[in-house]
Amino acid sequence: MKIYNAATNALVGTVTFQSRSHNIELTIHNKPVELASGGMFTSTHQLMSSANHGIFEWKNDGMFSGGDMLCLDSREQQVARFESSNWARKKEGNFELGSGVEGLLMDELVVSGIAMVEARRRKDSGSAGASAGGGGGGC
Repeated sequence: MKIYNAATNALVGTVTFQSRSHNIELTIHNKPVELASGGMFTSTHQLMSSANHGIFEWKNDGMFSGGDMLCLDSREQQVARFESSNWARKKEGNFELGSGVEGLLMDELVVSGIAMVEARRRKDSGSAGASAGGGGGGC
């Protein structure tokens, strides 16, 4: 998946899902970044920022969040949020960044956030297919 700046049409980043790993490979401005899975039984992923060398964690916003996700910094302060428009966890929703998030950090959070939304969508469509007797991609 490729993410472009709408104003300049410049490539901001890419997202690659690994078939044998829950980690997600990102490139942001041609630099490799890993969105590392928190483990096999969790949906959290950690991003090591090259913008400020901090660690950020994407996680579900509660058990019954309907697809909402939060990104927290190392002090557990919210820096980004994806709020799904509907409970069915479709691709549409609102993506919010905290105040002061700009430049490279903004690009890292947007690309990693889009990756998390797509990972959730793939997981959900794989689970639905598996429970219906069909195949499933999963992430």
